[in-house]
Amino acid sequence: MVRSQWVRGPALLSALLAAGAARGSEPRLHDGAYFRLSLGASAVHVARSTDTDGVRPSLGYPVDESTVRGTALTAEIAAGYTPFRGVALTGLLLAHVLSPAELTLVDDSPVRLSGPYGVVLVAPGVDVFANPGSGLHLSTALGLLVAHGGIEDDVIDSIGGVGVAGTMALGYDAWVASEWSVGASVRGLLGGMAGESSGPGTTATERSRVSSFGVAVTVLHH
Repeated sequence: MVRSQWVRGPALLSALLAAGAARGSEPRLHDGAYFRLSLGASAVHVARSTDTDGVRPSLGYPVDESTVRGTALTAEIAAGYTPFRGVALTGLLLAHVLSPAELTLVDDSPVRLSGPYGVVLVAPGVDVFANPGSGLHLSTALGLLVAHGGIEDDVIDSIGGVGVAGTMALGYDAWVASEWSVGASVRGLLGGMAGESSGPGTTATERSRVSSFGVAVTVLHH
């Protein structure tokens, strides 16, 4: 009986060590819960077509075209789950912030905005990995677009609107731990929006095309 216990003891220890080694050598896979945080810079272009109806003209709503453009700080937060092999369903919050921001009129004269100009996308999306064990991935999202900026004007003191936009990003993440990876991505956005504002004796409207292209550094828990 004593000898049998001495034999089983080392055998059990060997089995536990082998199981631990097997777990340590398991391939890393993109599965389960998904959380991504990205920070970068983007070139943003907002082509505005505006009109006013009233007795007082508004600096931010000329009766022609104008543009908001510049380099923006870009941040992304995405969270979700992986119901299929290598495919994560996500909820995305993407923000572009231009500061300082400037409005360019049709004659190329600039109008400095009174604060930052923000473009925000809130959307459901999907992130697809070419191989669940590798870092190459393509993500897309389509949802609600909101843009807003302040302007120093006695008639109407803000510009912007609400609309729809889609975004697509191509990136690569390198493993740094069992569930963590870091990498980089390139992202484009394209959408449209409409807005209406009113002031003393004036109602103004805008229809705008919004586009951006940028790069970011990303951290992924997946």
